[in-house]
Amino acid sequence: MAHNEKRNTMERLQELIAGESYEKADQVFQDYLSQGGQYDDELAIYDAAIGQGMGNSERIWVAICQGLLVNPENYELYVLMGDYYLDENGEQSCLCYEHALACCQNQEDQAQIKEMQRQLTEDCGISAGRTAVVIWCHGGVDSVRRCVESVRRTLTGCAGQIVAVADQCEPAGQEWLRQQKDLILVEMAADWESSQVWEKGIAGAWADADCFLMDSDVILPEHALFWLRMTLYGSGAVGTVGSMSCFVVNSRLSGLVKEAGAGMDNLNRLARRINVPMRYPCELVPWMKGSAVLIRRQVLMQAGIPCERPTSAGFMSRDYGRKVEAAGYRNLLCENSFLLNQRGEADGLDDVGKTCCTSGRESGARSRRFLLFYAGNERGYYQDTKYFSDQISTALRQRGHQTFICDLARGSHDAGEMEAYLAKGVDAALTIDGEAIQDEGLWQLWNELGALVVNILVDPPFHMDLWPHLENPGIERYLLLCTDENHVEYVKRYFPQVKNVEFMPHGGTPVEGRPIPWKERSVDLLFSGTYSKPERFMNVMKRVMKLEDFKIYAGIGERILQESSLSVEQAVAEALFSGNAPLTPTRINETITGTSLLDAWVRMVMRERVVTALVEGGVDLHVLGDGWQDCPGAESGRIHRLSKERIPLGDTLQWMENSKICLNVMPWFKAGSHERVFNAMLRSSLVLTDPSSYLQKHFRDGESIVYYSLKELEKLPEIVRSLLENQEQAEVIAANGYEQAEAFTWEHYVENLLAKMEKLF
Repeated sequence: MAHNEKRNTMERLQELIAGESYEKADQVFQDYLSQGGQYDDELAIYDAAIGQGMGNSERIWVAICQGLLVNPENYELYVLMGDYYLDENGEQSCLCYEHALACCQNQEDQAQIKEMQRQLTEDCGISAGRTAVVIWCHGGVDSVRRCVESVRRTLTGCAGQIVAVADQCEPAGQEWLRQQKDLILVEMAADWESSQVWEKGIAGAWADADCFLMDSDVILPEHALFWLRMTLYGSGAVGTVGSMSCFVVNSRLSGLVKEAGAGMDNLNRLARRINVPMRYPCELVPWMKGSAVLIRRQVLMQAGIPCERPTSAGFMSRDYGRKVEAAGYRNLLCENSFLLNQRGEADGLDDVGKTCCTSGRESGARSRRFLLFYAGNERGYYQDTKYFSDQISTALRQRGHQTFICDLARGSHDAGEMEAYLAKGVDAALTIDGEAIQDEGLWQLWNELGALVVNILVDPPFHMDLWPHLENPGIERYLLLCTDENHVEYVKRYFPQVKNVEFMPHGGTPVEGRPIPWKERSVDLLFSGTYSKPERFMNVMKRVMKLEDFKIYAGIGERILQESSLSVEQAVAEALFSGNAPLTPTRINETITGTSLLDAWVRMVMRERVVTALVEGGVDLHVLGDGWQDCPGAESGRIHRLSKERIPLGDTLQWMENSKICLNVMPWFKAGSHERVFNAMLRSSLVLTDPSSYLQKHFRDGESIVYYSLKELEKLPEIVRSLLENQEQAEVIAANGYEQAEAFTWEHYVENLLAKMEKLF
């Protein structure tokens, strides 16, 4: 009966779509789903067609993604994807049609797809580059054969070529390669160096082809190369693309890999789930590691050929990554291209997590000397900087590096001990929110030591106590790290003298032992954070500003509250810097005070609105931090204060571990994150938060996190009640968040930090 109902629905949809009755078709489609109909790849085609007819590009994209999740081989969906990219990116459209043809077994449809390809190439002059797969073949015949055969399957229907470079290959493997007529074989001569593998292999490839360099230990799953090519041709600025599986411990994939377990069959099934469309599949990196990398032909011509000796752990050195960047290109890791290792493990991981836990001494890397700081005041900020510095110091020491922590607030370290540490040299000084670079004397000290100064921001760069060293860095080797991608753009626009500024979200701290079972937790809903009356910040603005300036900022604030997706810095820029007046340092500095106070006001207004919505909706909330006695609704009996003052950040973790749901209100980081999210997830607490583009990239709503809208706060109480009433579903979401958050710990933070710093040492 269900089959007949589905068939009848599809026939009706086909009829309505052919007659361009898209509204009626949508009604039929929604009625079918509301009555329990199963969404699959066939229905996704009709869903996307309705989206096309209604001019809804977002619906088209979502339908294609959902359909390919069900069936990654559905060629009609790749055709629709090619249509989707047609106006936006012709090269990606070409790749989609090519991949559709490779998946298609119907001769009539094959002819239609070929005609679409012909129109693009001949009539429009649009085409994507060919790909030569260069395989470093080593080891036994079985692994070499399995690798080559996986590449053959991948290149079916594509403009591809196989070049096998036999180096340290067993005789049987070398003989098998000689018998393969569909590949170019390069046999390394006795007087050739292993560092020439890529040079010789690329020399045997088509002269105009992009080159995919890979290790014969790797099995290339279906669709993995396709998504790498889609990333490479997503922008002319992309120079190299590698598989995110090489960095699986640093991505949302780490939990999935552990869940899948070892063994080729398990990981192949996992690859089928991963090698599908993703909205934000890429991460910018300074150089590429792992067992495979796709390099644009123009990059090979401009930056040269990688000349390091290939290993199973790395194909591109830091030096080659810099050459790619110097040529004007970017290095990207592609999360939806998952490769398999023939040893039955995820690519690059003999043991899940080994690569991130290896110390500097174990890996052969140089042991470096770091100086860190405690700073701030005793009751508040001091405890946060202490916590961050301790976490970073511990992770650095685990990698074999040396650390020394200087307490700027208390001066508790013996001066002689500090002097002795500095006397042996310091590679880098790591400071939180610029505490260790507040005056020129400190700038001079770091310059004399030749130390790289890394300024790790907790607050936005426009806060009042941060801007002086942005305007006048005065430091020869300086790296600024922001917790929001918008903050990076802010610094680049208004403080171009800061040459090295990058995005870097903070990490979380794993729970010791197993988390408390979700259903046994005593706190239903927890919010950790302070509260101040918003008018406090408005009153300061009135006091320090001219009346006309205050009115401008008040108007900006109201606009931000009406359009919650707008960041503070974006709103200020639109209001104050949209004219033709030059952006002089004086003019920028004049806005710092207002922007900083406005940011604090917006944060408190929104915290107040979120809490008020919950209280008025009949939901009880436990709060950690000071000031909540002043919040509207404090006398309602629904706001339960767990502390009467601000408590150290580290002490909040035990409360998170005993909470079913941790509420988060983003501190207006629209393209970043907050360690509160990761800390809660790492305690198997379900995170309920307003979204940011960064969080949405890594955590899916209803799967590992739950998002609420700041524009629809009236719905928030019902969301909380639904989660608490459907505890099994909520527990699954919390468990998924726990697994994914293992890739966002301070341990991984430090690994990424070292990678960014390495370019500047």
